[in-house]
Amino acid sequence: MGKINTIKTFQDSTVGLFKTNYLNNLSGSANNYIVATQFQPNFADLVFPIIEDLNHKFKINLDIITDKKFKVLTNGDLTHEEEIESELKLFRFTFPKLIHSSILSFVIGDLKYISSQKMINNTMDSIRVYTMIDETANARLCLKYIEDYLPKLEDVFGSYPLNHLYFTGLPFLNDGASENWGSINVIQNNLLLNENEATESEKSQLKELVIHELVHQWVGNWMNFDNWDTLWFNESFASFVTRNIILDTKVDFEKFMEKDCFYNEDTKKFDVDSINKYKDGLSIGPNSAVADIFHPDAYEKGMIILQMINSIFEIEKGKNGFIKAFKNLVLDNSKDKSISFDKIWSILNDEVDFDLIDFVNSWCNANGYPIISVSKDSNGKVVVEQELYLEDSNAETITEVGKTFQVPLFIKTKEGVEYKLMTEKQLKLNLDYQYLVNLNADHIPFHLKI
Repeated sequence: MGKINTIKTFQDSTVGLFKTNYLNNLSGSANNYIVATQFQPNFADLVFPIIEDLNHKFKINLDIITDKKFKVLTNGDLTHEEEIESELKLFRFTFPKLIHSSILSFVIGDLKYISSQKMINNTMDSIRVYTMIDETANARLCLKYIEDYLPKLEDVFGSYPLNHLYFTGLPFLNDGASENWGSINVIQNNLLLNENEATESEKSQLKELVIHELVHQWVGNWMNFDNWDTLWFNESFASFVTRNIILDTKVDFEKFMEKDCFYNEDTKKFDVDSINKYKDGLSIGPNSAVADIFHPDAYEKGMIILQMINSIFEIEKGKNGFIKAFKNLVLDNSKDKSISFDKIWSILNDEVDFDLIDFVNSWCNANGYPIISVSKDSNGKVVVEQELYLEDSNAETITEVGKTFQVPLFIKTKEGVEYKLMTEKQLKLNLDYQYLVNLNADHIPFHLKI
């Protein structure tokens, strides 16, 4: 026996199992209901008698008995339905793959859906967008983006692993979106758009949201991470794939970096801690919500780390070399399993000509970013130097001022591009200054002064 939380305002907590009613603008009736789940990170035990563990996945069957007028959807496949009383119906679901509890989901209620003519596993009507009864017209753009980008992600990660893919727009959801496996819930204001009235910015945001949640269906769900303190990387990876691999868009890293480079003279600390300090400060208990364990600063720095690694792989392995190695060596060997953050870099370490493990660890320990200076020595050779970049601070008062970063240098000359990993404060190149075209252009978002 569990408790169903009644949600009436955006301040009410949408965790565990929750219900709300809504106004149908077509009929004028407010007697419409939705019951939904939000189990991330540790709320499935409010509904099921289980011990929650990211390293434990299970195969389940789920029976739901409810009012026969309601739509019912879950991550599982509907295998049987029947009326058992005049007003009740039994829905029986089988889950085809192992799943961990935090991405288990079901939604019940007064819902309608639009579906795609494209198929998953040769099954028609397997791609749907569910909405409140009067909102289906505003779901068309979301459905279009699913149709457009699901095949592109299959090209990257392999065949979509489940038999259906549902997006559901909910009137309330504290976390904004929940990437439940095959049954993704999103607060409706972020999911539903009038295609004829939406701005290009709104369409772009919806497109990124759809692709981001689709990435999680492979990385985060089929292969998941073994600890919630890696949530920052799970989200960084999905956004990195969305922007760098699928959309090939430019990310405004300057906004990330300037925020991270403020040193507080009063507290004698950077305003933004390193990733490892953020992880060390987490307290992930049974009542912790996603908002308690996700920090945008760690997420943003994670994207920059991935951008650097991707650029290195690109020079050594060609375009999309990183994501191909990740898919072939990490994802393909970890499906239906959990994996640690450190294990990823251990697996990929032999793929590049430098210590990837040490590189990632150094950046997870780092506060701020370096600024790179380029000059020439008395012989006309290129000299590259690094120092800690600061915004509005006196460097002489900061103990970290002498810190050395591991900086990938992408050196463009008239003959092409090569890279070196800079691990010292100064690096002298055997290159005449006159032949240097640029350094790190379109590769790494570091402040550069020449």
